[in-house]
Amino acid sequence: MTIVTVTFRGAHPKNNLRTEDTFLKVQRLDQGQWKDYLTDADFETSYGWQREGITYSKVTISWRIKEKTPQGTYRIMHLGDWKNGWDYAITPYAGVSHSFKVE
Repeated sequence: MTIVTVTFRGAHPKNNLRTEDTFLKVQRLDQGQWKDYLTDADFETSYGWQREGITYSKVTISWRIKEKTPQGTYRIMHLGDWKNGWDYAITPYAGVSHSFKVE
């Protein structure tokens, strides 16, 4: 089994629990468009959060690639919400990994 792991600088997941959304997406390139393939609701993915110092967080996302995964170009996206330390406003953000091939 192949495992892809990416790390992002992120924010505390309790800033927005995303109960009707996701903290991660595995996306597949399909005819020039990125299409969602998996989310944090799928068994093959995992999401980890770790505090770094007082104001930083590290988010680690892993994808356990099944043998029957379609070949193609993929990327991993992290979705989160950061809290402003001055006025406590919460703002969404997103980050994406470099694309990679599954063969």
